[in-house]
Amino acid sequence: MKNEKGQLVELSHSSFSAFLYRHRARCARTLSRRITRNTNRNKNSLAAALNASVQRDVYYARARNHKSAREVALFADRVPGEVYDELIETVHANLPAVHRYYELRRKKMKLRDIHQYERMCPSFQA
Repeated sequence: MKNEKGQLVELSHSSFSAFLYRHRARCARTLSRRITRNTNRNKNSLAAALNASVQRDVYYARARNHKSAREVALFADRVPGEVYDELIETVHANLPAVHRYYELRRKKMKLRDIHQYERMCPSFQA
């Protein structure tokens, strides 16, 4: 993909958001479709890698006599499980406000549907 200076830049998950902040709708749609297409092509490999990672985390948690892999992940930073649970509950409790914001944004932009690339870029203009 070419950046704003006309230089070829590899499209990756890390460069994706940088492109979104600098380009308009057509480019954003193209970028999003390319990322989605590539992710879908590799979905089985990605799922297998995620599963292997989770299984490894569970194994190490059991081997070290922890109650869960979550407990191990929080252990190094001394974060109590209750703090993590509270964070998740707070996010869930506030999701309706986020959904209302996206719906308002969709209406203001006069879009039939709103897509991830339109949500990510604050200065997105169709």
